[in-house]
Amino acid sequence: DTSDKYAVYFWMYLYLWLAPMVVFNLFVGVVLEAFDNDEEENATLTAEQRDGFVDTWSDYTEDQHIHISDLKEFMQNLPPPMGFGRAYEATDRELEDEIKMIHIMVPEDNLPATKGETFELDMADIAEALAKRVQQKRAEEAGDEEQLKALNLARTDPLGEKRLKSKGLVNSQPWIDAYYDSRRPKE
Repeated sequence: DTSDKYAVYFWMYLYLWLAPMVVFNLFVGVVLEAFDNDEEENATLTAEQRDGFVDTWSDYTEDQHIHISDLKEFMQNLPPPMGFGRAYEATDRELEDEIKMIHIMVPEDNLPATKGETFELDMADIAEALAKRVQQKRAEEAGDEEQLKALNLARTDPLGEKRLKSKGLVNSQPWIDAYYDSRRPKE
């Protein structure tokens, strides 16, 4: 009977088309679940750290920008591991060295034309840079060489730098260094 023949072909092709789709979707679901769990385990900042950042930020300004002159004191009062915390009194040099380790990427338009002049930094730029710094500290403490290489590669990768520049972002460190150098007493 020819109608049975066509029914067999129909169901066979339907099975051959649907079965791989179901298996593929199951595989994708398992992979996505693994990534989701991995992201939760490796979250850069805890809720407590984020709250500490926001609370400390609000001590300095109600605005989304902080003046460069307040950055040292902000880092001093910011709870560890992002800052030093109020329990430890860091020297100006320690604060400057810690700030130099942060690599705050900012829109080029936010920086002064002349290095050494005052300027303001955006809350989101500082928060992102501190989150990366926390991730770096964790990798250093754990001795995770691969993570450290990945973090440093992202920072020193010429293609990554080109991508950031195409978005108008630059490393503010030369401006921060010049600002602190211009205010440091001559020895």
